[in-house]
Amino acid sequence: MPALSGRTTQALSKESKDSSLTSLALLRAGAPLGMTAALGMTNPICLDVVSCDLHVRRGDELDDTAGNMTWSDPTPDPVSPNAPQAYATAWDPRAVRDLLFRPARFFRSALPYAPGTGLKVIAWVIGMNYAIGRIERQLVRADLGQQTSATAFYSESWIGFWTVVLISGALSGLLAWYLGTWWFRVRLRWSGAVNPDAARARAVYLHSSLVWAAPTVLSAIVATLTSPSYAAAWADSGWGDVMLLVFPFWSCVVSYRGVRAAFDVRPGAARFWFLIAPAVLITFAIGLFAALYAALG
Repeated sequence: MPALSGRTTQALSKESKDSSLTSLALLRAGAPLGMTAALGMTNPICLDVVSCDLHVRRGDELDDTAGNMTWSDPTPDPVSPNAPQAYATAWDPRAVRDLLFRPARFFRSALPYAPGTGLKVIAWVIGMNYAIGRIERQLVRADLGQQTSATAFYSESWIGFWTVVLISGALSGLLAWYLGTWWFRVRLRWSGAVNPDAARARAVYLHSSLVWAAPTVLSAIVATLTSPSYAAAWADSGWGDVMLLVFPFWSCVVSYRGVRAAFDVRPGAARFWFLIAPAVLITFAIGLFAALYAALG
């Protein structure tokens, strides 16, 4: 599972040592990075975005016959491997744009499900995000006085850091590929999908997870170029790191819209399993980390 981003939580707490102000900052920020690969991410903002977006989806209808307003939710378009290709390549800027801002259109195209679209690379990036999360958990433990002998290897040397991230990321990517897809399909079944296709589920899961994993890895690359070590980057973390929180928030919308576009699911059940349940876990994690850093003063 992706780890809670201690660096981001630390940044929030460093900006506001007072416990109440820390809680307010956490609530405004929403959630830490990478809480769980399986459940995805959300906060109330996600629900608002989805609610507003439902009004403009093709096929939405309002039936006021007999004087009563009733909501008819659209049935997702079927996705065929032979569907017209809207993008030139997997890295077409239009594909990136649509994944971020028009995920329903992206997941209705043939691109996410076509061979040779780099899904294994995406899984590796997601695995690297998990590895960075584990390193950050160890740095949190070090802040709490529980530093281990191995901490210096990856926290004081960029060579050690990337060695751990790349190797551990490959192993974690395998877990995302198989275990993450399995759990994603379980939630699809609970949302009403009948025997969801494994390859299609994997594509939706990995692409939506990339929305929050890629910025985390890119942030580490930037830190490599600007700081002498990851420990130094960790110590200098500030409100800039908090900006990364927008990506896991948006990832939950991408995941939900992808599920609705690619599978025939019950809207309410899908909203619970891909939005509400993760929010409960994230809220618990925020409170836990806020309490830890408030205890540190």
